[in-house]
Amino acid sequence: MLANLVRKEGDPPSQDEAVNEAYDYSGDVYDFYKEVFNRDSLDDAGYPLISSVHVGDSFGGPMSNAFFNGRQMAYGDGDGKLFVRFTKSLDVVGHELTHGVVSRTSNLEYFGESGALNESFADVMGSLVTQWKNHQTADQADWYIGNEILGSEAKIKCLRTLKGEKAYENDPVFGTDPQPKHYKDLYTGSRDRNGVHINSGIPNHVFYQLAMTIGGYAWKKAGQIWYKTMLALNTKSDMKDAAKQSYIQAGSLFGNNSLEQQAVKKSWDVVGLPV
Repeated sequence: MLANLVRKEGDPPSQDEAVNEAYDYSGDVYDFYKEVFNRDSLDDAGYPLISSVHVGDSFGGPMSNAFFNGRQMAYGDGDGKLFVRFTKSLDVVGHELTHGVVSRTSNLEYFGESGALNESFADVMGSLVTQWKNHQTADQADWYIGNEILGSEAKIKCLRTLKGEKAYENDPVFGTDPQPKHYKDLYTGSRDRNGVHINSGIPNHVFYQLAMTIGGYAWKKAGQIWYKTMLALNTKSDMKDAAKQSYIQAGSLFGNNSLEQQAVKKSWDVVGLPV
């Protein structure tokens, strides 16, 4: 996927907005992981963050997507109607690069509940890096994912929300947000690799509840618990494993029966998963 190198570390800004956005936001994500979690890039060993922009789809048209392919980032420009360029959103950049962190730590299998956890950690960290960059407290954040990449013909507010509400309902193009926010509503079908982007709504909402319960800057306490949990899980971990592990990590970080550990239990209870 590598093409012509147009901006490297230390270079002045490019004439291309997408290049500058990918460069700047990748830097923000690196700084976030380093300053908040003392993690040196994706592998904790200075892995270079490489991005390709203006990536087309397999038919030669514009790509309405962004992804991490295991080695580097790829960003499409969108169709200009429903989606604009995917480099415009820091939470999208943070989301995709977090897949790189997951692949080098817990390596959660991208299928079923483990895949939903993989997606959820990416959403949570994408949201947190945006809050960190903007100096937002939990109650100041919008908790939206992907609102900056929506085009003029998209009449929805965001692609996903970590809140208890739907991101969109009865939209003529997007339909209704399929994400559940309670374990009893877990999607059990076969599409979306058994619901990786669908069921991520459940742990997403747990983190939202945790951040709001603790209050303040979400990356300082709730984020620390989630980061340690992300590293402690394994390839086949499911949501019950995540609930148990986050409770353990909260106790390790803040003390058994601490307010933070109690908040973890309460947050998983909200979605029907006892620790």
